Amino acid sequence: MYIYEADVFKRFKDINGKFDNENLTQDDVEGMLALYEAAQLEVHKERILEEALHFSYTHLKSLIDNNQLSPGHRARVSHCLSQPLHKRLRRIEARHYISFYQQQKDPSQNNIMVLNFAKVDFNMLQHLHQKELGNLTKWWKDSEFTRKVPYVRDRLVESYFCALSLAYEPQLSTTRMVAAKLIGILCLLDDTYDVYGTLEELELFTDAIRRWDISNIESLQECMKAVFEAVVDLCSEIEMVTVREGTSNFVMPLVKQAFIHLCEAYLMEAKWCSEKYVPSYEEYKDNGVVTSTAPIQITSFLSMLGNLATKEMFDWISTNPKIVWHPLLNGRHF
Repeated sequence: MYIYEADVFKRFKDINGKFDNENLTQDDVEGMLALYEAAQLEVHKERILEEALHFSYTHLKSLIDNNQLSPGHRARVSHCLSQPLHKRLRRIEARHYISFYQQQKDPSQNNIMVLNFAKVDFNMLQHLHQKELGNLTKWWKDSEFTRKVPYVRDRLVESYFCALSLAYEPQLSTTRMVAAKLIGILCLLDDTYDVYGTLEELELFTDAIRRWDISNIESLQECMKAVFEAVVDLCSEIEMVTVREGTSNFVMPLVKQAFIHLCEAYLMEAKWCSEKYVPSYEEYKDNGVVTSTAPIQITSFLSMLGNLATKEMFDWISTNPKIVWHPLLNGRHF
């Protein structure tokens, strides 16, 4: 990652302070697309990037509307204008770019060897991803969640896609699998607290999570026992990985604590609903960030990164730095 000042874009402006068609022409489709994608990353008060975004979008849209693009460029520009690159899944984008690249007529822009390598890379990685999804489907069926927890939503494929957006590389297969299972189990918890459990049952369930002891929920229905066992089994799987990486002694207490915090936050929302209590914004905000499940996903995902999962990193995250807290808050609002 490289950090540049937005002022570098001043070189594309004329003496009147407007973006200059002489320096960045409509014929330069690649340059215009690059400017459009770069302008998407503006931050607060970067006026020049706001102008760049308007300039590039207007001109690219004009090229499409006036039918001034080749079929290949037209498809690519339409694709980029519908959703910028940094908001897309990288592996799905790779498939799109293979098609765009094939349509380039200029030999200098269409290297057959590079294209063939890209196809081989995509197909090999897609095969691995399909195999992982098959193994996850088998895990879900073998766990009999559909029978044991009949009220739960089956969002396994969606869960895998979420994990894939975090880590698509082949060497991160274990991380991807555990992340997908985690998201699936978070759906179990969310539906249990939101849809199924009575307040009394949820209090007993939350207490069992605090104690990490299933004997506390013997009086509960089988579906809630199945959810508890799923949480414990997942933590055991994470622990096996962290033991192998030598990080278990400080990572696992944090993962378990994240589950406890999540269940306590879910219980708080259940109490608000039961008591018809309308929380203040501050109450909702602090609790809502936890029930967004982002904190537990961050903790669990980072715990799988081997040597990168240092105690110093987790200590820093536990201080709720703004760079972590504010994106989580924005995510909860949406």
